[in-house]
Amino acid sequence: NDMPQEYYEDYIMTVSHSPKMHNFQLEQAEYFISKFNLINKNILEAGCGDGNFSAILQEKGCNVIGNEPSHSFRELALKKGLTVDDQFINENYTNPNAPFDAIVSREVMEHVPEPIDFLINLKRILKPNGVILIEVPNFEKALRENRYYDMFPDHLSYFTKESLTAAMLISGFKD
Repeated sequence: NDMPQEYYEDYIMTVSHSPKMHNFQLEQAEYFISKFNLINKNILEAGCGDGNFSAILQEKGCNVIGNEPSHSFRELALKKGLTVDDQFINENYTNPNAPFDAIVSREVMEHVPEPIDFLINLKRILKPNGVILIEVPNFEKALRENRYYDMFPDHLSYFTKESLTAAMLISGFKD
C-alpha cells in the first residue's frame, strides 16, 4: 500500500553517515559540479532530508534550494542555514527560483507513490538544458546479494538500471 502523504510530514531516518559515505557524497558532489559547471548555478535538492548533501553543494559554490516535506528533517536542514521549502513535488509545486539549472534527488524516488509524475514535475521545473542527478537503491544488487534488509515498507518502488532508464525516458528526459 502507498504510504499517505501525512506519513512523510514527521518522517525521519538516520541522519548520521559513516566516513566512507561522507567521502562518497563529497566525491559525488564534486564530480556533479565539475562535470556540469554548476558553480554559482541554482540547484534544487528534491527530498533533501537533513540537508547534508545540500550543504556540501553549497560549500562547493552552488546556490542550493532544498525541498523536504518531512517537518523533522526540514528543521534539521534549516538549522544548517539552508533554504528549504516544505512542498511535495507534484503538479502544484512552485518555487520562485525555478526553473533550476540542476536538480538532485538522492534516495527519494523509491518513496514516491507516482514516480513518473514525480519525474515529469522535476522536468517541468528544470531548465531546458538542465541536468538531473537521480540516486535510488539498486534493486538488482539487493536481489543478487540477498540484501532483504534493504527493503522497507516505505519503499514503494524498486528500480533496476533498465526500469529507471525507462521511467526517465517516459518522463521526457533524453539521457
